[in-house]
Amino acid sequence: MSKAKQLIQKYTNENKTLSLVESITGGGLAFELTSISGSSKVLKVSEVLYQDKAKDDLYKIKAKEIYHTSTTEELARLLLKKYSTTHSVAVVGIAGPNNPSDNLRVGDVIFTIASKEKTRTFTYHFTGSRSSIRNKTIKQIIKELLIF
Repeated sequence: MSKAKQLIQKYTNENKTLSLVESITGGGLAFELTSISGSSKVLKVSEVLYQDKAKDDLYKIKAKEIYHTSTTEELARLLLKKYSTTHSVAVVGIAGPNNPSDNLRVGDVIFTIASKEKTRTFTYHFTGSRSSIRNKTIKQIIKELLIF
């Protein structure tokens, strides 16, 4: 059984819901989860904020602040309130080959998982192609959601 299917089953059984804000994954996490039958009981919403301007327009996050752990933490907490979900994920990073960040390298990923009880932020460095970095990010988020 895939990790995504395990996550959907676990969250369904535990009456958990999920909201996402995706940048580096470009909606890939939502795509992975919604490929599982019954995912609508779990995934309430996924926002894809790809351009820095969109992040600023919707959440007032300036470009120089985007690639920081405090930003993903704030976004994850905002999602919990905005969508009344039990859990949320906010993810940013650099898939490459270009790098708009002064403080991250290509392959660096930051994501935060939040619930009302706790918040945990993860930082990873993945190697490989742009697609590989994005896929590794999605798999790692699902893995961390399963044990959060």
